[in-house]
Amino acid sequence: MVIAFSKTKGKVEPLDFHSHEYYEIYVFHGGDCYYTVGDQIINMVPGTVLLMNGKSVHKAHVIKNENEYVRSVVHFKSNVVDGLMKKLECSSLMAPFNRNSVSVRRVINEENLEKIGFIIADLQGLTSLEETDFIKKEIQLGIIKLLMFIDRACRPIKPEDSASINTKKYYVEEIVLYLQNNYSKEITIEKISKELGLTSSYLSRIFKDITEHTIMEYLMYYRFTQAKYLIEISDDQTFKDIALACGFQSSSHFSRFIKERTGMTPSMFREAIQQKSYISPNSR
Repeated sequence: MVIAFSKTKGKVEPLDFHSHEYYEIYVFHGGDCYYTVGDQIINMVPGTVLLMNGKSVHKAHVIKNENEYVRSVVHFKSNVVDGLMKKLECSSLMAPFNRNSVSVRRVINEENLEKIGFIIADLQGLTSLEETDFIKKEIQLGIIKLLMFIDRACRPIKPEDSASINTKKYYVEEIVLYLQNNYSKEITIEKISKELGLTSSYLSRIFKDITEHTIMEYLMYYRFTQAKYLIEISDDQTFKDIALACGFQSSSHFSRFIKERTGMTPSMFREAIQQKSYISPNSR
């Protein structure tokens, strides 16, 4: 599966925290935006490129005029290009997608940024055509060409260089890290505030300011991603065991949450995942 969008402008869907099973190449062209991936907060300037495996919870935060928010996105699964990459001896291009953290790059100049946009536009055109053997090969070559050009035309950026060093964002990153490390346990705002040595009201306020979500909303979505992973890798684990392993209060609480988020019962959700027919909402 390959999805490509070149220079998409404005919000075409609700921008919510999400994760997915495919790799993502995200290119920022313009607007006022920052991006959260896992526990990282990345300031976006035109020419910022994110390479990520998609499984980390992530979200673009558009700050001002939504119509000025412009990005190009490519989603693909590794098996689309693995075989050809091995033949071409360029499998090292996949290294950024095999890490838990995002790889942040900056395009060296505007001309290179334009060329990346053109390559993705070509991919977008190919994915809209009837899928023949030749079209499949062109798509494979297009993705490899894009990754090769990004490798040549961009420079790596360390997380500490890309993140804005200010107090609010620092504490939000600390909150997210705490949630990811403790999601299987009972978590309250009071526990987090005690851990970080700050008041509950302050933590709640700055998390909402930065992420546009409450701490508990983020926690429940993260628990959902972990439950989805356990359902995907295990056929025999009971929903009760999965619920408790992911921090849900009970199997009934887990069932209600899955129903509210997906419109399916846990059994239907498991079947959809196993048949690869479940598509996460808000995935661009």
